[in-house]
Formats: sequence, structure tokens, C-alpha cells
Amino acid sequence: MIDFIPGVGAGSLLRSELLADDRSTRIGAIHQIDYGQAVVLTHDRWKFDAGGIPQFSFLLATAQDASDPRIDDDEVLLLRVAGTAPLSLDRDLHAVREESLRTALSNSQDLSPSIVLDADLGPFTKNRVSFTGVRCKILGTFYEDDVDGQKVLEFGADVENFYATSTYRALKSIGDGLATIASYLKPTGRPRRLHLVTIVA
Repeated sequence: MIDFIPGVGAGSLLRSELLADDRSTRIGAIHQIDYGQAVVLTHDRWKFDAGGIPQFSFLLATAQDASDPRIDDDEVLLLRVAGTAPLSLDRDLHAVREESLRTALSNSQDLSPSIVLDADLGPFTKNRVSFTGVRCKILGTFYEDDVDGQKVLEFGADVENFYATSTYRALKSIGDGLATIASYLKPTGRPRRLHLVTIVA
């Protein structure tokens, strides 16, 4: 078997501390990325399943795939949600949504606040409209290091590299995963980890 990215990443601490199913939940994929920011492509269903994506919340971006050892990276990017981002089809989809709302408003004879508008988009169009872009700032990188012969999880405030965006999953940190992120101070030299919070579900 040929390694997808040769020579990188056992990634065991990254998986157990940040990427395990009880520490993160997938909310989309990276649509655009550079050294300072990224755009996450997400969907209303994924946002609902994750309990929403609040502004300024922490997300993770990783090329790791637990089901395919060929797709592996030894770094996980830490993102912070800054706002929304336009997508290439937004203009057309907004026009379709606007027209469906105009039709629903025109056909509704009952103006009482309890009436739910029936905007008939159709399943295909509704699914397309449900995709949105989330603009994120890249805060730094989690990685594994050897300290006194022991593997430790470290955090650095830089991005050494990034790969083809199609390989990156975007995840929302939850529970102990969020507690792990909050336990790292802003890097100054070699980062020191402090236990600051415990997230109670």
C-alpha cells in the first residue's frame, strides 16, 4: 500500500484527544483555504445535528481519515468561526428562494402570525439552498511531538503547510474535545498545557 502523504502522522494522540467520535462531530468540508483563513462548506442538516455553529466557536480541519490509512496527516488545524462566506451558486439559489417566498406570500390569505409559509422549493432545490459557507480564521496547528521520550500533543500558532482542500474534513469540537482545546495557552516558545475547564454534557 502506497502512503497518500509519505512519512507523516501516526496521529494516535490527535485522534484520541481531538478527533474521536465523542470529542468532535463532522459539520462539512473545507471549500477554500490559505495560511490565515478557511471557508467551510456546510449544510443545514449537519448544523442541526451538531447543535448549531455559533459565531466564534472552535472548529477543526483535518486530512485524517480513520477509515482509510492512506489519507493521513500529522497536523490538525484549529479554526474559529468569524462569519459567513459567499458560495459560487449563492446568487442563483437566492433568486430561486426569493421567488418561492414571493409566491408563498402572494398565495397566503391568512396573515396571522401562527401561519407557516409554504415555500415550495422541491427536494432537490431545497437541498441545494441548504448549503452555506462559513468563514473561519486559522488560529494554529495541533501536532504530536516527542518530549523526554514521550508523545505529547502540542499547539503552535502557525501553519506549516496545507494540502488539496478536497481532503479536509471540518469538525465541531464537543465535550472533552472542546476541553482539550481550551487547555492550551497561546503559544510562546514550546507550548505549556494547563487544565482550565471541564465540559459537562
